[in-house]
Amino acid sequence: MRSFSGMLVGVIGVGTGLALLGNGMESTRRAMAMFAMGQIPLGALTMLLGGAVLGLLAGLARRMPAAPVTAGAVLLAAGALSMVAPGEIYSLLGPGGIGDVILLQMGTAFGALLVVAVLVARRQTSATPSAPESGGPRPSSGSGPVVH
Repeated sequence: MRSFSGMLVGVIGVGTGLALLGNGMESTRRAMAMFAMGQIPLGALTMLLGGAVLGLLAGLARRMPAAPVTAGAVLLAAGALSMVAPGEIYSLLGPGGIGDVILLQMGTAFGALLVVAVLVARRQTSATPSAPESGGPRPSSGSGPVVH
C-alpha cells in the first residue's frame, strides 16, 4: 500500500509541478513578447513554485522512494516520446506551457534528477554505519591523545 500511495503522490506531484512550470514559462514568454515587464515576476514565481514541487518530490526519496521514481519515470518517458515524435507532444498537451517544458527536454532533466535523488538516498542509507553490537564504546581511530 505504501508503494501505491508513493506512486500516486509521484503522479500528482509531477502533474502539479509541470503545470506550474509550464504556465509560468508561458506567462513569462508572453510578458516578454509584449514588453510587459511588470508581469514577468508572476511567471517567474509560478515557475519557482513548480520547481519547489519537484524539489519536494526529490526530498521524499528516503521516506517514499516510489514518489520520485514514478515522477521521474513519467518525465523520462515524456522526454523520450518528444525525441521520437515531437508532434505527438503538441497533440497531447498543446503548444506552449507543459508541451514546451517537455519538448525543451526540461522534463527529461528533472526526471533524471528525481531518479538520481532516489539512488543517492538509497546509497546513503546503506552506507550509514550501524551501532556496535556490544553496548561498549567504539574503538578509537588513534587520532586522540594517548593517556598512560
